[in-house]
Amino acid sequence: MTDPNAAPAGSAASAAGLKPLPPGDLGLPLVGESLGFVRDPFAFFEERFRRHGPVFKTRVFGDDVICFVGPAAFGFFNDERWF
Repeated sequence: MTDPNAAPAGSAASAAGLKPLPPGDLGLPLVGESLGFVRDPFAFFEERFRRHGPVFKTRVFGDDVICFVGPAAFGFFNDERWF
């Protein structure tokens, strides 16, 4: 049985043995999603949580970031299978 969360075969992540990134949007280069985050941080996290779930990726202030929202996300963070 294959791991449904494994990186696609033949991808650079698979070749390097890396785990896939969580869902999410990185937005524009450098700027990313910084404007939405600065405008209303609570709404920013709530909207992405509803769209992508408790663990998602984004780009703010030029950095790619993995966000953990709520207790379920920290269960993921503590699971050694992902790190």
